[in-house]
Amino acid sequence: MRGDRVRYDPVLRRFVEAGKLKDALAVFPLEEIRRALGTFRFWKTPELRLRAWERAVGWLEKERRFAPREHGECWASPRQRELFLQLFREPRVRERFYLTGGTCLAVFYLGHRRSEDLSLFAAREADFRENARLFRALTGGTAEVESEHYCRYSAGGVRVDFVWDALSLPEEFASLEVESGLTVKLDTPFNIAVNKLCAVVSRGEPKDVVDLAFLLKVGAVGPPSLARLFAGAAEREAALDDPLYVSALLEELAERADRALEEVRPLLVREVAAAEVRETLLRLSSAVSALHHAPLPPPGPGTPGGKPRL
Repeated sequence: MRGDRVRYDPVLRRFVEAGKLKDALAVFPLEEIRRALGTFRFWKTPELRLRAWERAVGWLEKERRFAPREHGECWASPRQRELFLQLFREPRVRERFYLTGGTCLAVFYLGHRRSEDLSLFAAREADFRENARLFRALTGGTAEVESEHYCRYSAGGVRVDFVWDALSLPEEFASLEVESGLTVKLDTPFNIAVNKLCAVVSRGEPKDVVDLAFLLKVGAVGPPSLARLFAGAAEREAALDDPLYVSALLEELAERADRALEEVRPLLVREVAAAEVRETLLRLSSAVSALHHAPLPPPGPGTPGGKPRL
């Protein structure tokens, strides 16, 4: 506890009455805010505002649970991790790119499976053809594709993708110090979930299906966020324009959960039953179906509008 409660509680109260959660977090530890909320029983503050604060603090506590940390067992090989560090030691990569995709999800958040590639997305637009020589030198690999907004290299069995996609930008980045003095930008679990939903609907690959099921199963995207998840995905993938179609597709994928899990099982570090994957997808299907009769919320202030380029 920091300071005297009699002194600090009125300050917290003023923050709450003004709805300034971020300002309060800059001054008080989360635990103190949680404790203080339970003491303000006779405020003139409307009850709904207090409940909103309690929900917000609950979400923040969940975000803390899913703060990034490295699950070393989820690297597919020592070479993959070495290449990851080698890339981000380069200032031009570290400043311009963030790690996303299955490797980011598995290695730095869920620790649920091994992932064999590296997906580096640009934080701002650039012509990759100007950096192709740098990419080749850093990866030491063979160029498979080198275009304006997409480059792919194969290096010692590791596939490395450099991508610019404005629609996939997260509202904010996570960060983690992966070695002394080296902090890298990472995608967030919610934004990865948005992209995974797009991938599941457009491609239906088993790894994407299992990744999305794990994200929902562990609560990285809770029920209050499902509408926002779908809205964000609908901005990026045209196939999500029809909630009923997506709901039916998720039901179909749920019925094939055994086959999807069987294909991914050699990569799994954390076990999950096919029944759990099936139930998770069916719950998501029901939630998406309900959106057919409800207006979608905005995907978020940091999400660009428009449809992806085909």
